[in-house]
Amino acid sequence: MNKVEEQLHNIQIDKHAFKTDQSKKDTVNKLKEHFGKKVLGRIIDLCKAKFEKYNVALTVALMANFDSVIVDSLDTAKKCIT
Repeated sequence: MNKVEEQLHNIQIDKHAFKTDQSKKDTVNKLKEHFGKKVLGRIIDLCKAKFEKYNVALTVALMANFDSVIVDSLDTAKKCIT
């Protein structure tokens, strides 16, 4: 029974993570609609390792900033925040 409970718990965690990620994508899409090409996207969507062997290193290096949004200027960043 513990195995089934563990699997259900993992499914709930995955479901929550999916909803959270989708919410972040929706937010970036709304920013893109409002600011156009001035909003480039999230780091996680923009940075891809050229070679698969570098995926782990890239993930570790960018982990704290994966959801950061890249924009064209400081002025655009300020406008996105306010």
